[in-house]
Amino acid sequence: ETCHRSTVTFSGAAFSHTGITSGCASCHNGTTAKGKPANHFPTTTSCETCHRSTITFSGARMNHTGIIAGCAICHNGVYAEGKPNDHPRTTAACESCHTRAGSWSRR
Repeated sequence: ETCHRSTVTFSGAAFSHTGITSGCASCHNGTTAKGKPANHFPTTTSCETCHRSTITFSGARMNHTGIIAGCAICHNGVYAEGKPNDHPRTTAACESCHTRAGSWSRR
């Protein structure tokens, strides 16, 4: 009765996430409860690493610390902003010219 409005049909279940700050994927795995949306960038990092609010999931911010390669996996214009239109044409990896994630400083 804590979650279900009806203990006969068990319809209208609503789980209170208040106080939960970790372990999201243990339930939100696509089986027990809805998981990451299809347009979420590929990651095995825990939800709470990027999402400041595990209730609304607003304010997500990727921490790029330690990432030195593979930028285009996410920065492809689908998951995250890709190269701007005025970027020189190249098939080289981002990190072959850019040395600091977030600032896009050049070597």
